[in-house]
Amino acid sequence: MDDLYYATNLISNNIFNEENNFIKTERQESLNMNSNFYIKLNEIISNKEIESKEQKQMLVETFILKYERDFILNLINNIDHTIENYRLLARIYKHSTPHFYMRVNTIIKEHLKNKLNLYNKNKENIDKLHINIVVALFLVLDVKDITNILFSKVIKIIGSTNGITQTQLIGQLADEMFIVFKNNCDISKILKHRQLNEEEINIIKDVKSEIENTPIEIKIQFGMLLFGLLTDEFSYIFNKIKIFENNESHIYITISDQYLSVLSSVMFNPIKLPMICEPKKWSENTTGGYLLSEFNELNKNISIVRDNPYMKEHSKISKDQISTVNYLNNIPFEINNTMLDYLLLEWKNTNSVIFKEYNKLHPLSKELDNNNLDSQMKKEILKHNSIHWNYSNILNISALMREQTIYLPTFLDFRGRVYPIPVYLSYQGSDLAKIFIIIKNVGLKIDYNNIIQQIVDKNIKNKLKKLILNDIDYVKLYLANVFGLNKLNRNNRIKWFNDNIKEMLYLLNNDNKIFNEKFLNKAKEPAQFISCLLGYNKYEENIISEIKRPILFDATCSGIQHLSALTSDIEIAKLVNLIESTKDEPSDFYEFSITNIVNTIENFQIDSHLKIKLLKLNLKRSFLKHSIMTVPYNVRADKLSEQFNKSYISLEEATILKSKGLIPSNLLNKIDSIDNTQTKNIKAKGFYIYKPLNSIIKDNFKQDEIIFTQNELNKLGNIIKQTVLSLIPPFTKLKNYFDSIIDILNILEMPVYWITPSGMKVSVNSLKMNQKKVRTNMLKSSKPITILVPTDSLDYSSIKTGLMPNFIHSLDASNIHMLINLIIQLQIKNMNLYTIHDCFATDYKNIFALLEILIKKSFTDIYFNKKYLDFIHECFLKQIESMNTIFTENKDGNIIKYILIRS
Repeated sequence: MDDLYYATNLISNNIFNEENNFIKTERQESLNMNSNFYIKLNEIISNKEIESKEQKQMLVETFILKYERDFILNLINNIDHTIENYRLLARIYKHSTPHFYMRVNTIIKEHLKNKLNLYNKNKENIDKLHINIVVALFLVLDVKDITNILFSKVIKIIGSTNGITQTQLIGQLADEMFIVFKNNCDISKILKHRQLNEEEINIIKDVKSEIENTPIEIKIQFGMLLFGLLTDEFSYIFNKIKIFENNESHIYITISDQYLSVLSSVMFNPIKLPMICEPKKWSENTTGGYLLSEFNELNKNISIVRDNPYMKEHSKISKDQISTVNYLNNIPFEINNTMLDYLLLEWKNTNSVIFKEYNKLHPLSKELDNNNLDSQMKKEILKHNSIHWNYSNILNISALMREQTIYLPTFLDFRGRVYPIPVYLSYQGSDLAKIFIIIKNVGLKIDYNNIIQQIVDKNIKNKLKKLILNDIDYVKLYLANVFGLNKLNRNNRIKWFNDNIKEMLYLLNNDNKIFNEKFLNKAKEPAQFISCLLGYNKYEENIISEIKRPILFDATCSGIQHLSALTSDIEIAKLVNLIESTKDEPSDFYEFSITNIVNTIENFQIDSHLKIKLLKLNLKRSFLKHSIMTVPYNVRADKLSEQFNKSYISLEEATILKSKGLIPSNLLNKIDSIDNTQTKNIKAKGFYIYKPLNSIIKDNFKQDEIIFTQNELNKLGNIIKQTVLSLIPPFTKLKNYFDSIIDILNILEMPVYWITPSGMKVSVNSLKMNQKKVRTNMLKSSKPITILVPTDSLDYSSIKTGLMPNFIHSLDASNIHMLINLIIQLQIKNMNLYTIHDCFATDYKNIFALLEILIKKSFTDIYFNKKYLDFIHECFLKQIESMNTIFTENKDGNIIKYILIRS
């Protein structure tokens, strides 16, 4: 009430006077640890009189949900109390009260008069049905709440990306406002604080009964109407930026530079916070995760598996998946305060090595709505600012949670992969986010002998003993890894550490400039490197007794590891270290592939012009790794273009490049032959070119002008794909097998699924989508937008394309499910663990047990206890047999199975 009284006094005393010429504040402070929101939230979290962590978490969730309803008042409390800021907020306040109230009340009255005549007409008109849902929403909420909630959600959705397409924003807004309606449509609760007549009650009941069955196009129209109503009143806050990409024009919504400073304190989604108590446990009949149902719904956490809504059938879990999520949810973490203090100072450093200019907004941010900027530059600005706000949010949340034990509730995707719900502060987040998450309790070292006795034979037991290192050696290995030396063998990495540690610590403590030049600037993962080094420094100086920095190790090349084990291919298994290498250094599939790719290019017979250009590039791991990695997943190598600057050139500019011999001459002939009358593409008389970044050009060619066309990059992608496929021949056979199975299921019009080794039924039954233009007729200013609407037919072409990556990802997920259930089965207590799909982390005392015993045991159980490929085949046969008779025929000693299909 004090805050409301204060704000009312400001208004009544004419301190809020709207003027045409606002004095623009230059303050662009994005760290808001002194904001009213943080202070109030911190009061709850740090209140020592509340002993129950569950009660605190409940109060946190309640406070955040209520915060949306008082959003504009909270804005007033969050900003610096300066006249400049109040002038900006005066305009928001004025438009959020009488103007918006009148529009909402007009809509309600229009649909209530004449015994719901207009409302009933809308029910019969598919293009106006969304208006009835808006009317019902307006009836269950006070007008003040509607304004605040709508405004807060739009600001947070935009703020979490600092630039989102209008279609995406409308879709997210519609989803969240549906949840708001569902959580506020209890008639008995509404009647306790406001009166409703019989007609109003019937509208709410009517919409409530059908809300779950709302088609996607109606939901989008609902979002369009709400967004349109909001932006009509607050158009001065939002920028609409047109960007041309992939031959289409997209509208991005951003917050205007003028209002960025006063809105920065609320530009993150507090719904996505870590928890300060253990999450609720999942069971077959109980929703786990956050404590309040509305909080879970806003996080789309109403089911342990977050399915794609455009699937015809959904995946089904077993008890192993429930155990996995409950186990990971209950791992306690805390904030790395050493790194927090270090990075809060680094955030103010204009030449930050860690943040690399992302600690400030892009210098051209004020020019985003300038039509002279091309789409590529606008995208670059939006991308830069998105990273800036992401870093800012990570620092803000880390500061808020710095004294707390935190938990990260998780969910599964349709393949069983694990993801944390918090989007900023998460061990699966950016490099920056990972360094803040440290282990709460390092705990006791696992009894290796007891574990080994239960799961391995004597020969392996003796072999494992030779591999065991001192606990601190795993910290040394990890530091060498994040510096970029992960391809050296263990002895050489430890030697590098021992040879350099004294100098590193001396420079760290005495000469930051030389330390940065000699070590930090050269580190592959600088934030992880400095985090690990600072932890080791404190450990050496006896400031801390345990190193709490999680030790993270990844698989060699997980997709190909699964492929080699699945097909029992020994040669491939050697390349990805499933079979121990006879060399000192571990095998490196990427380097092996790159050597073969370079050989292919050097022996290139047909396109000498392309060959010359390719051989001027550094065809190294950093450039080609992702493209090689995606081959087993059957997806395009789009990451190649990230190593090039892309720009659009006209036909005239292309003619000049042709004369210099920089682009193929036949390309111009193709473009010139295009008849402009036959295409709507205004860019048909030009094309994109790609100039390689300086970092991927060989030293002796850095002065050369090197230009690639899209077709030439496609050829490089094909060289990579065909070369890698030649090294893994079982992949082609396996893909052909899966394609044949899908062809059969397509003919039979049957769904596609398989059972994973951990007992999860994975469904990949995506629906065909049709484009549809929708608009809301209620707003004159509304323009149609194009959305994808699901049909009733399965998209077998899409299923076929996605099956291989989805299948391999489901095996990654199974490995984790089986690992955690092995830990539970062996009754290993307090085993710290987190996973990033095919990467695993624990404390330095137990990384050996995790990597060398437990993970390898769960992996071998997938393939060597029984032949999983045979199991999958039987799974497919059972699917077919459930709807068709399978006949068997003995042909020359070979058993052939077939079905009869009506022609």
